[in-house]
Parts: sequence; structure tokens; C-alpha cells
Amino acid sequence: PKETGSRIIIKRLSDIEPVPVQWLWFPRFALGKVSLLVGNPGVGKSFMSLDAVARISTGDLWPDSDNLPDDMNRAQKGSSLL
Repeated sequence: PKETGSRIIIKRLSDIEPVPVQWLWFPRFALGKVSLLVGNPGVGKSFMSLDAVARISTGDLWPDSDNLPDDMNRAQKGSSLL
């Protein structure tokens, strides 16, 4: 008989090669990953999201970028969907 359906594939973590993470805003938002912005009502989640969109659209510096390497201190212009 023909098999249908899905199969479970089990791998040991030791067999999986780690992949370096690329960051949109180190170490807060990784590129190509899901990030959550959570908090109580009224603490500024929407404002922070709008600020991030503005920085991405213009390639502006991230807050606290003084301590980051040059390749991590600036938003990658137009590179993300929030």
C-alpha cells in the first residue's frame, strides 16, 4: 500500500550546524526571525514600533548605537517588515 501523510524526522541537536544570527538591531531584533514586543497598555509599544519603522525607512542610527560596531549601529534601510 502507498503511504500518505507526514513523517516525523528526529535529529540530535549535536547534528545541527549553528548558523550565525544577522541582526536588524543588536541584540533586540534578529533578521528573518520572529520577535515579540510586549508590555502593559500605555507603555509605548506602538511608539517604539513607529520609531523602528522610521529608522528602517531612513537608515537612521539605532538608540544606544554608540557602543555597537559600525556595521550594527545603523538600521538597514528598507530591509524589514514590522
